[in-house]
Amino acid sequence: MPTYVGIIHVLLHRLVLERGGRPAIISKFSGLWGNGLHIAANNFIKDNHLEPRPEKIKELVVIYQSGDFHQLLDRTEKLLNKFSHSPILLNLQGAALFELGNELQAIEVYKNAIMSSPTYAQAYHNLAIAQLSLEFFDEANKNCDMAISLKHDFADALNTKAMVKFAQKNKGCARQLLENAIKLGGNGSSYSNNLGLICLHEKQWRDAVFHFQRAEELEPQNADAITNHGVALLAMGKLGEANCLFEKVIKNDPMSHSAQYNKGNMHAMLGESKLAETAYRAAIDILAHRPDRKKFMLGQPTIIDYLRSLTRATTFQGDDQYVKLMLSLLDNGTTTIPEKIQLNFALGKAYEDIKNYEKSFKFYSNGNKFLANGTSEKLTSEIEQFENIKTQFSNFMPAKTGRKRDKLFDTISPVFIVGMPRSGTTLVEQILASHSEVEPLGELTNFHSALAHSKCFERALCAEDFYKIEAHYADSIRYKKSENRYFTDKMPYNFLWIGFILMAIPNAKIIHISRDPMAVCWSNFKTYFSNNNETYHTCLTTIGTYYKSYEELMVFWEDLFPDKIYHQSYENLTQNPEVNISKILAYLELEWEESCLNFHRNGRPVQTASDFQVKKPIYNGSSEAWLFYRPYLRELEQSLAEAGILKR
Repeated sequence: MPTYVGIIHVLLHRLVLERGGRPAIISKFSGLWGNGLHIAANNFIKDNHLEPRPEKIKELVVIYQSGDFHQLLDRTEKLLNKFSHSPILLNLQGAALFELGNELQAIEVYKNAIMSSPTYAQAYHNLAIAQLSLEFFDEANKNCDMAISLKHDFADALNTKAMVKFAQKNKGCARQLLENAIKLGGNGSSYSNNLGLICLHEKQWRDAVFHFQRAEELEPQNADAITNHGVALLAMGKLGEANCLFEKVIKNDPMSHSAQYNKGNMHAMLGESKLAETAYRAAIDILAHRPDRKKFMLGQPTIIDYLRSLTRATTFQGDDQYVKLMLSLLDNGTTTIPEKIQLNFALGKAYEDIKNYEKSFKFYSNGNKFLANGTSEKLTSEIEQFENIKTQFSNFMPAKTGRKRDKLFDTISPVFIVGMPRSGTTLVEQILASHSEVEPLGELTNFHSALAHSKCFERALCAEDFYKIEAHYADSIRYKKSENRYFTDKMPYNFLWIGFILMAIPNAKIIHISRDPMAVCWSNFKTYFSNNNETYHTCLTTIGTYYKSYEELMVFWEDLFPDKIYHQSYENLTQNPEVNISKILAYLELEWEESCLNFHRNGRPVQTASDFQVKKPIYNGSSEAWLFYRPYLRELEQSLAEAGILKR
């Protein structure tokens, strides 16, 4: 399960409104139609005698709002036989096709509506939405601009343009467009919801909650805002409050697959695999029968996300209906590359459960091949980074500067838990989190952000760099820390920055977790890291190369900072937990607490790919799981052997 919300995928813009006590599916995107449909219909009826009678158009609008898109498509087709150039009929037909999952057909029909009436702003807008759903971002952006140029106060078009900019990673522009849309009026609830989602994506939890609450104030039945509010609370660790919101949505709308899915994520964070499995299955069963089940919606999880989450929560047996569904989706001609990646990893896990290791390896391998496509340059830079760090630090002689550290660190010390991903860092944090003197903060990107802010990679290191790094890091975590003696930062990749950490924060503690090389490399290869930008783990040979570089860097740091790094073997920890936990606590000068041995009962939510594992008592054997795949891992074994890490 990815960190943040990688676990918790968020809805960006599916909005369900109530009209006269009946559900009216206004759009898969906030503000697609609204009252603009009635206004547009009336304007065209007045200006064009080739349109059907007003009462006929209003009947069609009611059908659209009822969600009976098949009937709407049938009625518009019949009317278009008589009114073949009617822009409003073509627009309605396009809307029906879009809602039924026929986005490409909808695009062509919207274009016909525009040909019939080149000044039809609503048709340009709906065309942009259909293009956005298929990730045709440039075309969607142009048509939003056309809609806005024709109708300067078109708040919904500003909202859709904001979603395009969000998809293109231009979050600042997206924010500004949404704020402008709010000023113009229109559907302020959906605009506030979308602002909240941008904040959620940027991990600005409190700002996200503010915008979702604002959306709920404007529209108390806005199920998306309520669900997304719950997602933000999950990210903040407020699981009870989040669950109340999900239950509220499900009570009002039992067919809300997104609320069911996020409820499953909540149970997953607590390691409650059976409850998570039940919620995921419910979400899949609801969405599997919908025509929009694979429609791209910014940030919104699809049925493929749901299936991948289910594979983590369950153990598949033989001929499973959900495995069949994944296979059918994989063979679907409309499945995108990102979706194929997820499906391959999910099927790899499914066939691992079924103990068909040949098929399992094939799917894991295919998923990684898709991930690796076009990443050779990035892969080279990842390996080169190790040597660059050593060169930069070798040219700087660590010395005590005598300058007083940030006052934050006078009373509290960070514990950085580092190592290769999948090495056991989550387990160690969960153990320490059970101690009364330790506050767990999870996987933080704050230290790397502090390094980037200092710009220390752009030139030779100097003492001033470390003051800047310390100050920025302290400011970034100041609001998170409690009154405990320690807080944990368990971003595994912080092993890259150990020297920077110890120079910037002299009282920092470093716990390095090592694991059997074949076990940790195989685990990296078979794990889908949704929020991980690294690419080394997509190829068995490059994993071996990366592992060698990692080991060499750890030797470099140990030579430079002797006795500053505590090394813990994952295998030793799982084989003799009490002895090894005692040693870790002694390194931190903490008293023994029995709760550390019973860490799986602490109720703390976990937001990493190890969520289900670390909610169980410590068990032996996980480092031998790779042996089932040994016939397919000769390449990895050879790579590690040539590096001197494994004996031939």
